[in-house]
Amino acid sequence: MVEIFDLPYPEIWAEDTEYYPGRGLGNGGVEGDPITPLCRVAIELRSGRIVRQWQDELGPFSPYPRDALMFSYSLPAEFGFHLRKGWSEPAHAVDALVEFRHHTNDGISRGRGLGDALRFFGLDSLDLAHKDTMRERIMQGPPFTEQERAEIIGYAEDDTRGLVRLAPPLFATVRSWPHALHRGRVQWAIAKIEHRGLPIDLPLLTRLRRHWDGMRTDMVTELDPFGIYEIAGGVAHWRNERFEAFVAYYKLPWPRLASGKLCTDDETFREMAMLHPIVNPLRELRCSLSKLKLNSLAVGADARNRTPLWAFGTKTARCAPSTTKYVFGPAKWLRFNIVPPQGACADPSRLSAAGGPHRGDPVRGRQPVSSV
Repeated sequence: MVEIFDLPYPEIWAEDTEYYPGRGLGNGGVEGDPITPLCRVAIELRSGRIVRQWQDELGPFSPYPRDALMFSYSLPAEFGFHLRKGWSEPAHAVDALVEFRHHTNDGISRGRGLGDALRFFGLDSLDLAHKDTMRERIMQGPPFTEQERAEIIGYAEDDTRGLVRLAPPLFATVRSWPHALHRGRVQWAIAKIEHRGLPIDLPLLTRLRRHWDGMRTDMVTELDPFGIYEIAGGVAHWRNERFEAFVAYYKLPWPRLASGKLCTDDETFREMAMLHPIVNPLRELRCSLSKLKLNSLAVGADARNRTPLWAFGTKTARCAPSTTKYVFGPAKWLRFNIVPPQGACADPSRLSAAGGPHRGDPVRGRQPVSSV
């Protein structure tokens, strides 16, 4: 167990940063654009010193000395801010979110926000409604009035003060400080992945999005063997009454909810398809349609897919990115949208010899439509 003020660091800094995508959503920016740093608030725990910095006050170098400890709630967010400013990695950093999840990783859902962690330890929490309002305004981007600037700095300071309150009880739960620091270093690597993003064939993605509803409708038309779906207004709709008739006709012992309706979750369909093969085509169609999600992919104007990876986000400490915003979330066959930049492969023949993409193959080895 770790007592925070017994740690061998002359300075211990809690930090919160704010940023928006690209030029801001209100100025044509999109989710997935490289972030634009807006402000930073940091509090040093030993002395109580506080630093408030707006965009034009951020310096060119890392604000932390080599012997300081820095911590925040979800380090990749703050590290991404550092990377955009060209700042170096803090020598010592701990992620309060990861340590909170590590302490409470017993399968019970408690939320993962800073407010959830504060409530868990019986501390004063945050005004979540105000937090949502401020975050929404920040995402829109400039211009900011003087009043908005003061409110945003105050909002970031509230979060930083929440971190200060959280630090003593949370750090006392850390069983191994070297392991906590190692998890912090992992978050720097995660931040670099998020910062760089995955290269996407943006013209092709735009084309797919434009024809998406039609593609889904064509799939249903060709692959719905029992007419469960109805095409209305050019869009395919699942109809429960038709599914009821299907189950009754084939006398399937289908599980029902307490309300009496048939269970239609993925697990039920998987189990029933194993017991009754006639269900399998319908299950595969439903599964394919559920993974046909492209409109929410977070792809910036520079054709890079960027979204939080939420490292250590699962009970088994795997990453837990959004299945709708991250390109690896939708159906696997859609991953052909991931295209390396021109010149990224110095010797394409080596890829072909290894069984990789082949020049001329329309799926496995397309030439990039545009340079990324």
